[in-house]
Amino acid sequence: DIAQVKTAGWKKALRSVSQIYRHVSYIFYVRQQEAKIEKGNAVLLTTKNLPVLQARYRKYPYLEELTRVPDPCDPYRKYLDALFAFLSSNQVPTLVLAQPTLWSDRMTDHEKSLLWFPVATTNGFRRLSPSWMDREMTRYNILQKTLSAQYGNVYIPLDEIIPKSTNVFYDDCHYTDNGNRSMAEAMYPQVQAAVKRIAKDKFGVP
Repeated sequence: DIAQVKTAGWKKALRSVSQIYRHVSYIFYVRQQEAKIEKGNAVLLTTKNLPVLQARYRKYPYLEELTRVPDPCDPYRKYLDALFAFLSSNQVPTLVLAQPTLWSDRMTDHEKSLLWFPVATTNGFRRLSPSWMDREMTRYNILQKTLSAQYGNVYIPLDEIIPKSTNVFYDDCHYTDNGNRSMAEAMYPQVQAAVKRIAKDKFGVP
């Protein structure tokens, strides 16, 4: 609303001229994040804290399957459609990346020990089977692929390209150095082609 816009305006102006305000606002921000972490409303993901998250995850009740009502894919579809429509109306070339993960129905015990992503339910956090997590992620990727086709976006199926391996992932879906390299190599041809098209169309570069 208007009040929030005005507040954001003077805060931005003050931040641009006052070093003291920048330091105080940063300290306040850090304390806010710490409070969220303490209440379980946010997660601190660091190398040091990862074992803590994994140990906490293993204590959550286990579920093989879960039906979520309402379906979280519905608002995801709505907002992704709005984003693509905005980009399309402004003629912004768009590359859409599928989300690869380590989840599968054939995970080893070591791979399972790396997981820490719980699912929030009305009864609290639950530890869902890797096969269920994999199917849910596939639903989101299919949504991205379908909407990308409707808007003429370039879709890169990284979930089909990147192997489900601890050489690539150090947890559920975050990448090792090798994983980042694999992602870059998979994306590069499409990114290069997009840059060349833009250079040709807008600047006449052959």
